[in-house]
Amino acid sequence: MNVGEPEVIDLLSSDEECSVSKEKSDTAPIIIEKNPRNAKVVKVERDELEKPKKKKRERKPIPILKILTFENVKGHKFSVSVDAFNYKKHDSIDHYFLSHFHADHYYGITKGWNNGEIYCSEITANLLALKYKINPSIIHPLKLNVTYELVDNLFITLIDANHCPGAAIILFEYITNMKKKSNIKEEDNLYENNYHDMQEDEIWELLEREKFGIEENNILNESSNLNNRRFIRACENCGIKVFRILHTGDFRVCKTIICNSLIANHKIDKLYLDTTYFDPRYTFPDQDLVVKQFAEFVVELVYGVFFQNLAESNGKGDSTLLYFQKRITDFFTEKPKEPPKTKRKTKSKAGSYENEFLGPSTGFNKFKYNYLICIGTYTIGKEKIAIELAKKLNLKIYANGAKREIFNTFTDSDHSSFRDLIIDDPFATNIHLVPMRSISSPALLEAYYKPLRLTYKNIIGIRPTGWTLRSKPSFTAHELRTLTNEEILAATVNNDKVHSFGIDDFYAQFNASKVLQIYNIPYSEHSSFRELCMFIILLNVQQVIPTVNLHNLESIRRMEQWVSICKKMKEEKHYSIEDF
Repeated sequence: MNVGEPEVIDLLSSDEECSVSKEKSDTAPIIIEKNPRNAKVVKVERDELEKPKKKKRERKPIPILKILTFENVKGHKFSVSVDAFNYKKHDSIDHYFLSHFHADHYYGITKGWNNGEIYCSEITANLLALKYKINPSIIHPLKLNVTYELVDNLFITLIDANHCPGAAIILFEYITNMKKKSNIKEEDNLYENNYHDMQEDEIWELLEREKFGIEENNILNESSNLNNRRFIRACENCGIKVFRILHTGDFRVCKTIICNSLIANHKIDKLYLDTTYFDPRYTFPDQDLVVKQFAEFVVELVYGVFFQNLAESNGKGDSTLLYFQKRITDFFTEKPKEPPKTKRKTKSKAGSYENEFLGPSTGFNKFKYNYLICIGTYTIGKEKIAIELAKKLNLKIYANGAKREIFNTFTDSDHSSFRDLIIDDPFATNIHLVPMRSISSPALLEAYYKPLRLTYKNIIGIRPTGWTLRSKPSFTAHELRTLTNEEILAATVNNDKVHSFGIDDFYAQFNASKVLQIYNIPYSEHSSFRELCMFIILLNVQQVIPTVNLHNLESIRRMEQWVSICKKMKEEKHYSIEDF
């Protein structure tokens, strides 16, 4: 024990001698500070020393919103949950779906999590194994665009959500009760044959699963994809109801998703919709447009095109503009200074430097660069900007060790080319992927830049998020007060309120005299208000269930109004994918 450190003694259980009478000890334990210079006796109530250990906070039940229930042909109910891992174990749910690997969706998963089986995409499964070392026997990686049978007559298909690598929209298709013949309509007969006149037992005999090549043990059988699709199609063709639920998780609507035949050609009974930006204030530019325009901006900086044009338009004698032009023309490389002669840092056994940021010698590479582009990312997501930039400039992308571990889990062909762009030398390229936190403030970006300052003259941080970039709301406060909801939605859907976007939006933020700059760009991996409206309008959706912004009744009421108006617009006017 350190000198002067107080020692706690309970006289009811201690045999140590002290100068306190046992009469007092019968009523209260005592703290004796054994400091020879300042002995002190302090009475303490018994319950202060004998407080029971705090119980672990009991987890709440899974919210109804996160439970999907199906009823089979015999009336038995079966339930699954989506993105519900931080809740109490459910008595009747053993199947848990994870839409993607973002913390707000997998929160609650630990190494010892054992509430049931986890179903997710292959990339997400690999990331779960990497981060949590979960028992692999409870993780079921599923391929995208393959229809699996989860339990008898419940089929699941994962579709790319255009959100982050591994993110998936989940389509549930369930064979339910036979329709009454009086309720069968001609439009229900989606395919060539007509079975309206057949008896129910004849239909079920026709739909014997073996006839479709479906094996007896078909659960999660990847090879049964085509046979599963044939069986579902035949059931509908015979007038049997196929109940469909589409859960979007987090997604960015695009034409590829809308045109996917599994959802475009069928009625969606329930749509669990990512409503992060389901508000007319959020109508930001197309994602691909933002990525391409930013890459063009950097390319023009590299070659000085913008400033050359600006100098010509203002007179060739403008020395300031010509100075800027010279700086921008030499954007990425200039002849390096001779590094001072210092002892070179020894390499580790693996052949790489112990500290990546120390670099060879004092931080000098073969070339000294003018600019470093740092793109903010999450654990996974936002990589598209770096990929487009690397392709335009024929460069590689640096990522730290933790990020490289994540990219090494990408085994599918769609992401393998991206993995090949990643390098481990921070001094060998001008494109760095950094944590979003590193560009949240100039001070943090400067901290990242400090060990690199002898190799890069300047640094630009890119913060890709929602609608930023000198943003103005799609509708002014006055317009939101005076226009009806129908007028607001019509203006949105007709593209009247989508902001024009171009390379000039980036130049407006550029300042050639600053060493450190942070750009905000309207790159989002969630759908904009207009995209969500078009998704509802272009698909045959019966019920829309918002999954975000459910914090108060007013917010829920507004979203329900937008859904109702979208359906009304769909009835009044024919919209096609060309209107997207």
